Amino acid sequence: MSQDEFAARLGYKSYTTIQKWESGVSEPPIKIADAIAKMFNVDIADLVNADLTDVAPSAPQISDEALQIARAYDRADEKSRELVDLALREYLPAKKQDTASVG
Repeated sequence: MSQDEFAARLGYKSYTTIQKWESGVSEPPIKIADAIAKMFNVDIADLVNADLTDVAPSAPQISDEALQIARAYDRADEKSRELVDLALREYLPAKKQDTASVG
């Protein structure tokens, strides 16, 4: 569920309030916290007191540049992909050796 969908279900006009809750800038009012607990069929005490330290971190963010490169690779013909693969196979082991010798 997106932040926009979540906000709409709770009666908010946009996702910005949800974003503030997620980032810790603010917290939902108790009535809204109760509505969230009911929405997800959990006890409000569990919602409020949940230990989130064991929650797996989100997937790493990919930069716009890396995304553009991946899309270009996907559009490339087979020969171009082979050249990129060859270059990476040659570059990455050398890069690992460089990093290992620095430490």
